[in-house]
Amino acid sequence: MAENTPAFQYYPADLISDPEVMFWDMEEVGCYWQLVTYLWLNGGNFEFNLENLRKLFRKKTQKTTEKLWKKIEKKFVCENGIVTHKRITKEIQRQAEWRLKSSMGGKKSAEKRAKQGKGGCGMVGNNIQPKGNTSTSSSTSSSTSVNYIQADIDLANKYFGMIKVNPKNPKQSEPNFESWADDIRKLREIDKHTIADIEKIMVWVQNDDFWCSNCLSPSSFRKKKDGIMRFDMLKKRMENNGNGKTKPVISVPRLR
Repeated sequence: MAENTPAFQYYPADLISDPEVMFWDMEEVGCYWQLVTYLWLNGGNFEFNLENLRKLFRKKTQKTTEKLWKKIEKKFVCENGIVTHKRITKEIQRQAEWRLKSSMGGKKSAEKRAKQGKGGCGMVGNNIQPKGNTSTSSSTSSSTSVNYIQADIDLANKYFGMIKVNPKNPKQSEPNFESWADDIRKLREIDKHTIADIEKIMVWVQNDDFWCSNCLSPSSFRKKKDGIMRFDMLKKRMENNGNGKTKPVISVPRLR
């Protein structure tokens, strides 16, 4: 799993001007920041356990810990035993999107320079060859056009966010988002599923104890068994299990 950057933006006025926080004592403020810091350094989630919380808050008894937690818990989200923080989740998502955007911008810039042939060289596939080289090797054919749309790349990024904050999943390295986006494009264009349907299945999968760790990339939805695509099988299971209604336990908020 890719590490977060060492820091995130903090707006003091947002915290100090909060009517509830204004009346916290320093012990409560300290526990709040201790948990926020832990969330930032650990993928945005904390498996709620009073004993672990006691150690995190550095208190002697669980009774004192519980009292402190009751005071600050409104500033966190606790669902199915997992504690998250809206601002931390949003910031993790924002920085992941920024890294993706920067990476894509760098690649486009490199492609543009290669086409211009500056310095007497042109880039063919992943290799640099002299300008004017007419080689028909496989490296030439490895350069493919990008056909996915913004909605595909957005959903690819969002799905990685779902996987990352799900404590039931193994740790994940940051994927090739362009490859993920292309797999989502295939689900749309070839398999004829809408973006809304794909996202709905992704949310359902990441709330399922078994399938969450067996669908760790968009390509996994296109696998077939006995001629039946996994996406179609999962959709049928979802519809038969509560008419497609899912609890948004593992999800990442959209950025405005």
